[in-house]
Amino acid sequence: DFYFLEVNTRIQVEHPITEMTIGVDLVKEQIRIAAGFPLPFTQADLVPRGHAIECRIYAEDPESGFLPSSGKIVYLHEPAGPNLRIDSGIYSGCEVPVFYDPILSKVITWGKDRHESVKRMLLALSDYKILGIKNNVQFLKAVLEHSEFAAGNTFTGFIDQHLPAWEKETPVDQFDLARAACVLALSRRELAAATSGGKEVLTSVWTQLGQWEM
Repeated sequence: DFYFLEVNTRIQVEHPITEMTIGVDLVKEQIRIAAGFPLPFTQADLVPRGHAIECRIYAEDPESGFLPSSGKIVYLHEPAGPNLRIDSGIYSGCEVPVFYDPILSKVITWGKDRHESVKRMLLALSDYKILGIKNNVQFLKAVLEHSEFAAGNTFTGFIDQHLPAWEKETPVDQFDLARAACVLALSRRELAAATSGGKEVLTSVWTQLGQWEM
């Protein structure tokens, strides 16, 4: 016998996986149905192609029991590339509040098979940078790189069994990184002004950094 665990009468968070493998915009079709239009295809028209995988980027700390992490995103760089989709609502400077689900974005990759889609996801996560709050990007990489995940041996206790006390290999203070990047950028501006005849007068880069932090 089969029983429903739950019924969610809404679009599912994983709908981009279906969209990338089937080629149907599910949200668009929902709107069309609500407007009274019939589905423009039948089940026989839907032919899966390739493999897709989705990673949810969360404002949470995997090293502290996945506790939520609120605050300001001081820097954001999202990856780009072929067969890569990012559904995101964040940007550099935005505040992540404590009032909502901690999901920040979704990264979806497609490949001709599972191996290719996972490799493409690893490349995307390696190029995903979020500074200012804790996030699970590096943890997701650790999951994808695990030999048991690669073999397809995933189950509900996967993290507890294989990554029970996960820590970043090279922990770095994110605010220190942001400060260093800001100082470097301002130093380059100051150098450019000096080599162009000093037409642009800049204050100390540390003064500008302090103003930026305020």
